[in-house]
Amino acid sequence: MKLVLLLAVVAMALSAQGSQVGVDEGLGVLKVLGVRKMTDEEIADRVVDFAGVKYVMRLRFEAPKTGGVFLYSAYCTQPLGFRIEKVGDRRVWLRYMGSSQSQLFESPGFDEILRMAPLSDSCWMRMISGAAYEWESEVVENGSIDEARSVFVKLREKEKPVEIISSWFNIAKEIGKLR
Repeated sequence: MKLVLLLAVVAMALSAQGSQVGVDEGLGVLKVLGVRKMTDEEIADRVVDFAGVKYVMRLRFEAPKTGGVFLYSAYCTQPLGFRIEKVGDRRVWLRYMGSSQSQLFESPGFDEILRMAPLSDSCWMRMISGAAYEWESEVVENGSIDEARSVFVKLREKEKPVEIISSWFNIAKEIGKLR
């Protein structure tokens, strides 16, 4: 009980600061499970606006075993967050959806997520203790860049969301293993 209370206090402190950088197992873990090549049929069915997309990345969010969390999901189907690249020793958040500024050295935060997928079109999925949610996301081969993905979670409905970031991975290296 004391551990859960401590995690809640830490989460509130972090959410007051905006987003969280790094992996926090107290609020859940975001993992990149792997990359695979799509079939021609999948490309025809799935890909509508990205020329050259031939691969999908499988992601998994695991809720903490000490208690549940809420996970933000675009259109109540796929968790929504940012793509983050490592440039030297800096993290760069990449923005989409017609943003005027494409790269930031700190997270644009949940307000940008709401702009991309408003609450009226999306939902907070309740993840019970130890639950997991897996999904796939289209990716392109982008050279030898280390990158990460993020999602937004919160412990209670009325709290401010916290950004959870996956560990670093390299799409080109993963694709190289498929060849």
